[in-house]
Amino acid sequence: MRLRMRLAPALPERAGPRIRHLITPRVADVVIAVAVAGLGLASGLGGRAQHEHIPLAAIPVLTAMGLVLYPRRRFPAAVLAAVAAGVVVLVALRANLGGSFVAVLVAAYSATVYGSRRLTIGLAAGAVAAVLLLGIPQSAGVGGGVIRAVPVPTIVAAAGAALFGLLIKGQFSARNAELAVMAERAEWATAQREQEARRATLAERDARTGGHAGRHVRRRAAARRRVPGARRHPPHRYAAGSNEG
Repeated sequence: MRLRMRLAPALPERAGPRIRHLITPRVADVVIAVAVAGLGLASGLGGRAQHEHIPLAAIPVLTAMGLVLYPRRRFPAAVLAAVAAGVVVLVALRANLGGSFVAVLVAAYSATVYGSRRLTIGLAAGAVAAVLLLGIPQSAGVGGGVIRAVPVPTIVAAAGAALFGLLIKGQFSARNAELAVMAERAEWATAQREQEARRATLAERDARTGGHAGRHVRRRAAARRRVPGARRHPPHRYAAGSNEG
């Protein structure tokens, strides 16, 4: 009973890594890209059904903005540029940007988390500037037609996603540093165990060698003791004595 109770908690821990291996990053990227593309397509078709201003040309743009998210881990800057270009096309078509929100959020978040240091710093600075120069004035009703002509909600949403990605990236960096320290400690402990095992093996060999050497020395000493005794009583004297008798 005790053995079963000890082994039972280990089952969920073994099942967790298996699930993680099944859902690889590529599979997750494919699922995210297809899901966002489906949301964009459904949003475009639903908007047209509800008589919103969504031209027919905007539907493939919304779908493509989701599909381009697939290589977001390897090419975050290119994906962000492609999504931004899609937003520009939608603005030029004067289409409703509601269907592009998810793609913009994912692209901005991915660019901050998986992008280079320069890209991360640029996005963070741009996000802060967008919130201060566009979000706050629009919420206060200041700015006039210039701000109204800009897709402020989309830009502010992208800025928020970028700032959130910056926070997540900081947590990832701290976690990776901690894992690196733990791995280094584990390697050091393994090296210490190997050294101790080598020392124990060498000590055992020395003990065996010393035992064999001691036996050899004792045998040689015994042989030396026997040789003087043989000289004290040489066989020719016994032979001579027997002849005299």
